Amino acid sequence: MTVYTFDGAPTLNWSGNGAVVSGSTGQNAAPFGVSAPDATKYMTVPVSGGSGSITAILPSAVNNYFGIWWGSVDTYNTITFYFGSNVVASFTGSDITSPNAANGNQPAPSTNLYVNFLDLPNFNKFVMTSTQYAFEADNIAVGKVPEPTSLLLLGFGLLGVAGIRRKFKS
Repeated sequence: MTVYTFDGAPTLNWSGNGAVVSGSTGQNAAPFGVSAPDATKYMTVPVSGGSGSITAILPSAVNNYFGIWWGSVDTYNTITFYFGSNVVASFTGSDITSPNAANGNQPAPSTNLYVNFLDLPNFNKFVMTSTQYAFEADNIAVGKVPEPTSLLLLGFGLLGVAGIRRKFKS
């Protein structure tokens, strides 16, 4: 699992209309924590203009988990996951919280969420898009989480090895 905080290593190579910023402006707002806005750096999309997107190609070719501190969730924010050039999943702000709550209310707990996308189809690229101001994000976590079936098979295998070892000890 790798976590990108935008305050140093590790970093991702981004392309598109976005920027790593800190603080809040009339265009973007730092993701809001329990009692105050994020005081660290975060990603905002777009950095200029009224709409835009930013793409990150991941160093690991296969991922199925994605976590993101999604600041001031709006209906017009979208995150899309790709495997190569194929879209494998896509979510809007309305998919994350109710459409009435996805209103970009900057200090509201209902629109500043850490969202875990579990058991996604394998992906190696993601795109953050906003058709207005803005999509703000921090603490993006990406990785490969074993599927429950794989963990179950591993458990049975370990039990089998333990049983054989016990048999040989006797």
